Amino acid sequence: DQADVDAKSLAALVDGLLRNTSLVNLRLGENNIDARSASLIGKLLRGNTALTSLDLRDNKLADAGAATLAAALAANSSLKCLVLWSNGIAEQGAAAVASVLSEQPSLRILDLGGNAVGVGGVEALKAALLRNRSLHTLGLANAQLGHEGGIALAGAIEGNAHLTRLDLRRNSLHVAGLMALRLAMKTNSALLEVAVDTAFVGEAAEDRELEQSFAAEIKAACAANKDRTHNE
Repeated sequence: DQADVDAKSLAALVDGLLRNTSLVNLRLGENNIDARSASLIGKLLRGNTALTSLDLRDNKLADAGAATLAAALAANSSLKCLVLWSNGIAEQGAAAVASVLSEQPSLRILDLGGNAVGVGGVEALKAALLRNRSLHTLGLANAQLGHEGGIALAGAIEGNAHLTRLDLRRNSLHVAGLMALRLAMKTNSALLEVAVDTAFVGEAAEDRELEQSFAAEIKAACAANKDRTHNE
């Protein structure tokens, strides 16, 4: 992280890694990698079959860069973990990444947190999660989901039997979003952890009480799934 990798250095790094068969974990966070440089990362994803983890947190990919990575990811069958935390990605970029999930066979962990994923991005993720069978961890903390995003994700939870961890903290899910997630957990037996806020500052007292209750029920449902898994 923070290696001050400029475009020329990144191009040289990628060329070297295309011949590399031993490095499996690459961290390039906080390097000002933008949409233009994303094509170099795409080249790496297309040509390297050894890399299993790629961390690009705190860069500047934006929607265009996310779309470039998504196109390359569709041609990759080895990457298991992709971190895109805080990259200026909005709904369009999140939807581009989601579009490849239904066909991507290897990805296990995806972190889109810290981006403006929004309802549109979540709707695209929902459609992908209903078909995807490989992803087990999805990070969507601080992704501007709101209660509508929570409701959309609840639909995905009901129809996905493979996701085991979901991070939804700092998303202002409110009563409606948490209620939908709590109801979805009644029919979900796979999720072992759903991280949601437990302190609801600024909410009306009545809403705060409901939100705390729903959050507790979601946590209890995950614990029950975990116990069931251990007993099987």
